[in-house]
Amino acid sequence: MIDPPFWTGTSIPSFALPPRPIAEAIYYALDQPTGVDLNTPTVRPMGEPV
Repeated sequence: MIDPPFWTGTSIPSFALPPRPIAEAIYYALDQPTGVDLNTPTVRPMGEPV
């Protein structure tokens, strides 16, 4: 779950990630050299409830 700025005023779970770590993970995936296949990246907060 991401905590985007348009959810202002609503109850957001404490484990919601800010947008920046998601953007950094996407950038990392896209920045791989030619010939590298990054398959099924998973981004989740540490301690996320099951």
